[in-house]
Amino acid sequence: MNTYSIKEKKEIYSIQYARGFAALFVFFSHYKDTINNSLTINGKGLGDFLFMNGGFGVDLFFVISGFVILMSTEKCSSRRMNCIDFLIKRFFRIYPLLIVTVLTIGILRGYDMHRILISIIPLHLNYASIAPYFNYNVLYVAWTITYELIFYAVFLLAMVINHKYRGLVCIILLSVMFTLVRVYTGDGITFDAKSNIDISHLGIFTPIASVLSSPVILNFILGMLSYTFYKILVKNPIKFIHFKIPMILLILSCILFLFSDSVLKGHGPLKWGMVSFMLITTITLYEDFFGIRKVNGWLFLGDISYSLYMVHPIVLWLMATYPMSYLGLTQIPKFIFGTIIVISVSSITYFVIEKSFSKLARYLLRKHVNKKPDNEKFADTSLTV
Repeated sequence: MNTYSIKEKKEIYSIQYARGFAALFVFFSHYKDTINNSLTINGKGLGDFLFMNGGFGVDLFFVISGFVILMSTEKCSSRRMNCIDFLIKRFFRIYPLLIVTVLTIGILRGYDMHRILISIIPLHLNYASIAPYFNYNVLYVAWTITYELIFYAVFLLAMVINHKYRGLVCIILLSVMFTLVRVYTGDGITFDAKSNIDISHLGIFTPIASVLSSPVILNFILGMLSYTFYKILVKNPIKFIHFKIPMILLILSCILFLFSDSVLKGHGPLKWGMVSFMLITTITLYEDFFGIRKVNGWLFLGDISYSLYMVHPIVLWLMATYPMSYLGLTQIPKFIFGTIIVISVSSITYFVIEKSFSKLARYLLRKHVNKKPDNEKFADTSLTV
């Protein structure tokens, strides 16, 4: 049993492992056709069988984000300093890599500059299209970044209102906004992630209203609730010492779910979001109660998860456009080779872009805001991650 407090603990390994897993799972779901013909299981190709629930990684990222943001903002200085610290860290964490990747894929694929600029903001390409994707983004995986940014804006407002109860305030704000938008547009309350609202009279508010009306935004609430449960329960570990086997079984159940077509399949708080909530809550508590081994490889995958998530569509497009890059490999060898290339390129962008701008953010906080920033790995978000 671990004896450190939450404040004393610098890093929760299980969260980092989950980040790496989520990024890999999304990547594999976009690459699964490569191994579909190598084996058939239950009438499905190997890739479809293993990664049929690849979108689960997105909901997992959102739940992790809610957990991490609430945890990383525990330390309270002045209200002004909290907000400045929050804004600078998130801006330099998200936008440099977002700008580079969107520009790269936009230029490579010949998109017009208007669509590229819209995607850098980032806004979705068509809010009349099917929710929650809204015709995605020039960099298709970046549709999720819009949700992250809206969540950050609401969370920042919650910190301004009351830092101590920022989690509760944020939960109330998100819930009220979700409800009001859906009621105002006449679409009613639903947890179906593919449910669109009537945007005909929303004008310039269409993007933010569309995102706030999506049940997917409620996954961040599940993440904040997960951290709240974690914070409360780790204070009484003795009471849960006999729950080791049930916790292991619950974790395994969440993992096995990924290989099935269950009723929980799909985006949203009552589907993949709920599974993510159970998984994150259980693995973090398990780590605190019983400990888990430090695996540097998985920790590194957690570190590069944002780069892996944002870069893999570009690498896969280049390798599909120039098939000679596969050196004649097919099926599983091709899948392994492509995975190595994607992780390698993601590692480069992590060190060259993410780390560099992270240092710049710390410099700005130290020199121009007159504040020595906390050395918080988890000040980073899950996707930005």
